[in-house]
Amino acid sequence: MDGADQPLISIIIPSYNASDSIEKAVGSACAQTYENLEIIVVDDGSSDDTAEKVSTLAEKDPRIKLIKKENGGVSAARNTGIRAAQGEWFVTLDDDDFIDTGMLETLYVNARGTDADLVICGFRKVFKNGRKEEFKIEFDYAEEKTAFLNTLFIELYDRHLISTHSNKLYRMALVREKNIYYNELLAVNEDIDFVLRYLSACRVIGTVKPAFLNYVQHSDGESLISTFRDYGVASALLTAVECRELLMVTGVEKNVLNAADNRFFVHICSFVGLMYKGSGYTGDRRLAELKELCSHRSFNELLRRLRPDGVKTLAAQIMLRFEQYGLYDHIYGFLYGLKDQNGPVSEKRETECAAPDCAEAYRNLGLSE
Repeated sequence: MDGADQPLISIIIPSYNASDSIEKAVGSACAQTYENLEIIVVDDGSSDDTAEKVSTLAEKDPRIKLIKKENGGVSAARNTGIRAAQGEWFVTLDDDDFIDTGMLETLYVNARGTDADLVICGFRKVFKNGRKEEFKIEFDYAEEKTAFLNTLFIELYDRHLISTHSNKLYRMALVREKNIYYNELLAVNEDIDFVLRYLSACRVIGTVKPAFLNYVQHSDGESLISTFRDYGVASALLTAVECRELLMVTGVEKNVLNAADNRFFVHICSFVGLMYKGSGYTGDRRLAELKELCSHRSFNELLRRLRPDGVKTLAAQIMLRFEQYGLYDHIYGFLYGLKDQNGPVSEKRETECAAPDCAEAYRNLGLSE
């Protein structure tokens, strides 16, 4: 592509103690066939030599810009990069992932040819043992939002292509006009929360077939999504509410609404399940969290309208809707291998157990009762 035809695209890379991976991430950005780039690395208070390595790379490629800030979490780091960016378009890239060379050119060509506000590509999971698992899109596509939500939303959600945020090209003007930034209260679900709010503002959505993003997988102990967080359940409910609002306002078909309800109900329950994996919560605390969740208006409405599409979903719905919290706790404690009903409390969790309870988390996230 002729450089004269290339508007500036920003690649935003939040980094924290990423000395082992940052050079590969930045190098994959520099190697893009689309050349009119700025590569913004936001160092979020690293204590290792991440910033020094980025500075060395920047000496060789003037497109690389380093921003240093005090530690504030990945969402705040991404927002810092978005606000500093000069590009008409942007992508985000985590500091331990990398992208194939043709990603930005392919995404931009689709956006330019279809006037899309968002273009989505596939990705592959890259495991430490070298195994790879691809999540591709079957065809190149561009449609207005209603058609996209009716035909592709659930399919792409099931392939993790909606919740993943770094496989997408975003229009910067739309982010700034609608004030769409990452929720800095969230350590999990911040990615799908951002994507859903951005989708709400889109007019046309495009897709391309290739899997360009390489999403590096870590062990369970290193993964945020497999680690208990005090805002986990509340943030999962927030995404369910946002998805429902998106689909209702757009006027999608009833089968899509119910399919989305099933997906997000399971999503919420998966975060409830993390209470059984090292939260440090006592049995009484877990029951209190379940009761608080089920008394929340948005979740209660979901329980009542849900038409389960599987036996496990039906069982969970019945137990929670009819307030069988003790039975739910017993069954899920068994399924998650909880041996001590008081739960093991790590040194880190001893202070976190006093963190915001479910009700306070809902309020802080703006979820009305």
